[in-house]
Order: sequence, then C-alpha cells, then structure tokens
Amino acid sequence: MRLFSLEGKLALVLALASCVSVAVAFALQTWLGETWLALSLALLLLFPAGAFAASQLSQPIAALMRALAGSVVSFRDGDFSFSLNDARRDELGDLVRAHNELGRVLREERQSLFQRELLLDTVVQNSPTALVLTDAHQHVVYANLAARQMFNGGRVLNGLDFAAVAADCPPPFRQAIEEGGDRLFTVSIERDEETFHLSQRGFKLQGRLHRLYLIKRLTRELSRQE
Repeated sequence: MRLFSLEGKLALVLALASCVSVAVAFALQTWLGETWLALSLALLLLFPAGAFAASQLSQPIAALMRALAGSVVSFRDGDFSFSLNDARRDELGDLVRAHNELGRVLREERQSLFQRELLLDTVVQNSPTALVLTDAHQHVVYANLAARQMFNGGRVLNGLDFAAVAADCPPPFRQAIEEGGDRLFTVSIERDEETFHLSQRGFKLQGRLHRLYLIKRLTRELSRQE
C-alpha cells in the first residue's frame, strides 16, 4: 500500500478520527462520570467535524471527476487538446496521467491522419484519371481536377446532380454512364476520335451507399502502343 494512495489516505484519516473520538469520549467521561452520556456527547460533537472532513476530502476528487467528464466530452467532439494537472501521487494521479497520454496519442494520430489525407488528396487531384464520387441520390460529393475539367469546364462539381451533368455529355459518354459497369467508348471531340475507359463501382461509405466513377482517356495510350 502506497503512503499517498487513496487507501493510505483513507486509513490515515480513519486512524486520526478514531484517536480523536477516543480522546474526546475519555475526556467527557472523566468530566461527567457517565459513560453513555459521554459517548452521546462525543458523537454529537464529532459528527459535524466528520462531515466537514469528508467534504474536504471529497471535493478534490469530485472536481477531478468533473474535469475528466468534460475532457471525455471534448474527446467525443474531436478536441484532443484537453489535458489535466497530474500533480496527484495516488491512483487518481495515475488515471490523470493515463488520460493525458491518451490525449497526446490521439493528437498525434489525428495529425498523422491529416497528413496522409493531404497526401492522398494531392495525388488524386493531380491524377489524369477523372474521379467522381456520388452519394445515394447521385449528388457529387467529391471530384478531382480532371473530372472538373472534363464535365464542368474546370468549375466545382460538388453538390451537382451527376445525372444532370451526364445528360449534357455526348451520347456515347452518357450511355456508358447510365448502363453501368466497365466499358470502352469513343467520343468525337473537335473532329478527333477520343477513346475512354469508364469504371464504376458502388460501395458503402460510413454506412451510406456511394458510387465511384473513374474515366480514363486512352487515346494517347493506344497511340503509344500502336
């Protein structure tokens, strides 16, 4: 048992309370000469003191519990900057230090995740393959630069109805998107025949149905192979 543990502190307080109770009861018994009357008066005198001591002992623990509850709410909301004073040398101090270490790990994980997402977004945005992600209602939730240039003149596609966007495309393009699956199709662009490969897949993202469209221009690749 550690000296500064909660168990040690409680044992010390109980020992002191017992000593004080015995001393007060003995003094009253000597003064009054009646044992039961002395015990009754001792209890009457020591009860407020005991209540005050219990309040003083419990207040720091209650404050720490409130701080931990607030920190957990901050973690739930994605704020991992919350840390607590770990000056205590008992089991609650160990809990506070574990809490602060958890916050540090979560902050590092979020920073690492942010860096990976930034790298992935940079790669996807600079890919020559047009990428469009739609939700269950066919609204665009993500589109890279190649997709914006292909479908909307470089303007943002997010929030647009992809079915309406596809309706303005040349018939082979529109038909390939509507029929689904993977396919090759050819479109006349400025009197040149351009061959594209369309790949589309449905999947669930965060429990919701999404669809991913990948459109790759193959004319240059086919010319190179020829």
